[in-house]
Amino acid sequence: MPGTEVPAQARLLLDGAVGDRFWLRRTLLVMPSGEAVSDNTVVTRQGADPCVDAAVADRSRPIGPALSGAGLVGLRRVVRAGTAQWWREGSATVTCASKTYVLPTLRDGAPALYVRERFHPAYVPAATEPAGGPPVGTPRP
Repeated sequence: MPGTEVPAQARLLLDGAVGDRFWLRRTLLVMPSGEAVSDNTVVTRQGADPCVDAAVADRSRPIGPALSGAGLVGLRRVVRAGTAQWWREGSATVTCASKTYVLPTLRDGAPALYVRERFHPAYVPAATEPAGGPPVGTPRP
């Protein structure tokens, strides 16, 4: 997909430009009943790393195991944790927990993948207050 169709934050975090081409992969993690638990968006810049390109393009395997099995990705660098909107068929959206992070390659630490996860509120509550602390965004003394 062209860089013009990729979220600006993903382009920036992946050291990409509007003229670059990107892979976009959307997945749902589902329960045996078919109910979605998480909605995931993965973006990578095409050609930045051939092994990452192959793992993202291989739809026969979940992306996490494909990348881990190849030893491609290091620790997650969280860039945002908070809330977003969860879709529900035939009704309005509801607030859900969300996390956005970048995964670097182990080889050189360059940003390889932009990942945004949204979690079904029935399985991962969208807390607006951290455990044992004040509401998110409250200044600390």
